[in-house]
Amino acid sequence: MPPTADSSPPARAKQVASGHKTVSRGNGSGHAASALSKRLVTDELWSVVAPLLPSFSSRPQGGGTAPIDARTVFTAVVYVLTSDCAWRQLPPTFSISQATAHRHFHAWTKCGLWSRLRKTVLSSGDRCDPAWTLEIVAAALDRSGTADRKA
Repeated sequence: MPPTADSSPPARAKQVASGHKTVSRGNGSGHAASALSKRLVTDELWSVVAPLLPSFSSRPQGGGTAPIDARTVFTAVVYVLTSDCAWRQLPPTFSISQATAHRHFHAWTKCGLWSRLRKTVLSSGDRCDPAWTLEIVAAALDRSGTADRKA
């Protein structure tokens, strides 16, 4: 059952999480995977989050892996946070590894993304769904072990 616009954030997270069993498996290019991603991270939410993410910097010596689409990673992280599943349970529909999602979550936590997102949402009004965004922030702070939710 897709989440509705008037669903409370916990109800939406449960609806989205329960829907992961019916999402097509594969490279994430299917309609079902795209629909799930758009419900988790709407265009409005992404317009708020994108400027807050740390920028990718290539290594001076070259090499390494190519940068991954930040929205894809953020969506996968949001899925894990709001469905309360383990990182290893991240479905392959997100087209990134569990380790990549986990690594980005820790990097974003370390740089203070969650508290900056909270402050931005509280000051920007209804630019995105504030209740859903604050649910994501609360889940991130819980998962990271950050005790101060008022940051």
